Amino acid sequence: MIRQGFLRLEAITGKGCVALALLGALSLGVAAAVTFVDVILRFFGGSVRGVVDLVQLFVMTGVFLSMPYTFFVDGHVRVTILLDRLRPALRATILVLGGALVLAFMIMLALRTHDGLLQVMGRRDSTLNLAIPMLWFWGPMLAGFALSIPAIALVILRHMQRLPTPYESDDL
Repeated sequence: MIRQGFLRLEAITGKGCVALALLGALSLGVAAAVTFVDVILRFFGGSVRGVVDLVQLFVMTGVFLSMPYTFFVDGHVRVTILLDRLRPALRATILVLGGALVLAFMIMLALRTHDGLLQVMGRRDSTLNLAIPMLWFWGPMLAGFALSIPAIALVILRHMQRLPTPYESDDL
């Protein structure tokens, strides 16, 4: 029963992370397209107005919306040459502890970004060239941090399932 609930939660979270990653990829594609059009227009003496604001917005959005998926698939870089040499129980323990540190850090980043977003909204900050409200920059960042939290928690739970039960601790 608990395992089915976990699998259902994992499936829902996975679909959400994939959807965000696709939006992030689309956003990075728009950043590339804007840059491409700007380069082509320069041959004809023109340019895309506010290209820096636009590219920064789309790159930030792409990166931060893709973050939850990367956490969900446990796709971040780690030193596998060392981890692969450890016993399974010790490897799982290190992965759980590392995940807990990342989770704590992500919660801190989400809280700090939330505070920053509120300040930006209160001051009604915007970009210099196109006057894009900074909310559009901070919003995806907060979404990426906040939505990474359940993805990281699920990865930790996956690693915890690989930990030995107390009577199997001889593997350590």
